[in-house]
Amino acid sequence: MEDENYQKLRDYALKLLSFRPRSSREISTKLRQFSAKRNFSDKLVEQIIEELREQKFLDDKEFVRWWIEQRQSFRPKGLRAIKTELLNKGIDKEIIDVVFAADKGKMNEYDLALKVINKKLIHLSHLSTEKKKIKIRDLLLRRGFDWDVIYKVIDSTFEKA
Repeated sequence: MEDENYQKLRDYALKLLSFRPRSSREISTKLRQFSAKRNFSDKLVEQIIEELREQKFLDDKEFVRWWIEQRQSFRPKGLRAIKTELLNKGIDKEIIDVVFAADKGKMNEYDLALKVINKKLIHLSHLSTEKKKIKIRDLLLRRGFDWDVIYKVIDSTFEKA
């Protein structure tokens, strides 16, 4: 019976990982919920988490790199917002800092912010320049960009106009 429960729990973990990479805490939370509904032992969850780590299916550093890449490609956000998302996913602050420090050259907040507003500017063409600046500022703030980046983007965008 224990082997059967172990296999069900492991299959569920692999199913979750087949959709997208996940942090260790995400998998742990999902497995605990799954096992609680079926009265499986918490010991099984720990075994599976350890096994997934050994087999490199769970690696929080790789998850952070993947998350940053996704955020740069789809629905770009500022570094502060990305860090907050990762903390909410259960990633240790030290891991986040290490990956951010290593990938600093690849992450250019200014370019990301430009990417965000270039799509938005088309929809704002009917507004006055001052209202455009306010809308862009608010959008970039919601997306987690720092003030200095926001001001640089606004200045460079409306300097041309």
